[in-house]
Amino acid sequence: MSEKMYFVILGDRQHGPMPLEQLKELDIRPETMVWHEGLPDWVQAQTVPEITALFVEAPADPIPPQPHQQAPRPNQPYQQPYQQPYQQPYYGPQYAPGSDMQQKPLMTNWMAWAIVGTVAGFIFCWLGMIFGIIGIVKASDANSKYTRGLYPEALSSNSTAKSMTIVSLVFAAASVLVFLFFILVYGITLFELLEYGKAFN
Repeated sequence: MSEKMYFVILGDRQHGPMPLEQLKELDIRPETMVWHEGLPDWVQAQTVPEITALFVEAPADPIPPQPHQQAPRPNQPYQQPYQQPYQQPYYGPQYAPGSDMQQKPLMTNWMAWAIVGTVAGFIFCWLGMIFGIIGIVKASDANSKYTRGLYPEALSSNSTAKSMTIVSLVFAAASVLVFLFFILVYGITLFELLEYGKAFN
């Protein structure tokens, strides 16, 4: 069973999550507002049995009591860390400040080139068309994941889209060169035949 984690409000700041042992290092008083998973709202520390032993003795000349203030609700100004029905602290993946995962990476959109490769492959080489279609699918997947913030997965799909698109364009370019070569050979051959026919006339 995981250790219970606590949140406390000291001054104008919210602290936590932290285990019970770490609360000993703070200036916890009976009126200090605390919260942990299982409580419906912030409560005074004196109502939580395991925290009562941590109270710091009040000074000899205590500050005159202030008018009672209602414990802060999730929208003023302190918020309980998820609202179902109260907020809980988020324990999901955390990225260090300045890391690549925290910032939106730049990504080249290969969708247009994948379409060009597919069309060129359809005209000159069907094998290139197949690679172009794969490039379109992967580019669409990359754009979708990028929009949802799944940057590592988006970059992976985008890399595949780039490779497939380049292969389709290479096949299309090679097919064009082969086509031009045959046109050139055919033209030279036809010219020589015409010249040969003139020689016999």
